[in-house]
Amino acid sequence: MKRLLSYLTVGLTVLIAAAVAPAGPAAADSVSAPSRLLNLGTGKVLSWGGEVDPPPGSGLHVWVRVTHGFAALPGFSAPYQLRNPVTQLCLQDYGDGAHVVLTTCQADPAADSPQLWQHHRMPDRIAHESPFGFLFNRSSGRVLTAVPSTAGQPIPVVTVPPSDDPHGIPAAFQLWTALAA
Repeated sequence: MKRLLSYLTVGLTVLIAAAVAPAGPAAADSVSAPSRLLNLGTGKVLSWGGEVDPPPGSGLHVWVRVTHGFAALPGFSAPYQLRNPVTQLCLQDYGDGAHVVLTTCQADPAADSPQLWQHHRMPDRIAHESPFGFLFNRSSGRVLTAVPSTAGQPIPVVTVPPSDDPHGIPAAFQLWTALAA
C-alpha cells in the first residue's frame, strides 16, 4: 500500500505538471518522462497489448507522450502520441468500441491522426487523493476505456464516447492517472 501511495503521489505531480504546462504549441517531438497509466475502475495499468494488467507491470506497461507542435484546444493538453519505449510503437484508435492496439508511430502525424491523444488540463475526478482524467482521441473524441470482463479473462481497452458523469461508476473505467515508471 505504501508503494502504491508513493506511485500515486508521483502520478499526481506528473498530472499537475501537465495541467499547468503552457497551452501554446509544444516543441516538435518533445518526449515526456516515462509513466504507467493506471485505470481507476480496474486498478490496473495499460499494457502494450491494449489490455490492463496489475501494477507495477514491466517495461511493456510504460508510455511516453510524444508531442509534435500542435496547439492545444481550449481546456485540453497539447495533443500527443502514446508511445511504448520498448516496442517503439504507438497506441491508435481503430473505431468505436474497437480494441486499441499498437502500430507503427507516424513520424509526422496530421492534426487529426487517430494516434493523437489529449486530456483535460484539469482532472475530471479526484479519487484516492489522486487526479484522474479521460484520455481523448484527438481525431474521434472517444476515450480509452477498460472493459470489465469475467474473472480470469483479460480486460481489453477500447475507445467509446466519454461518460456524461465523470463521478459515476461507468466513468471509473474511462479515467486514468499517470504513475512514475
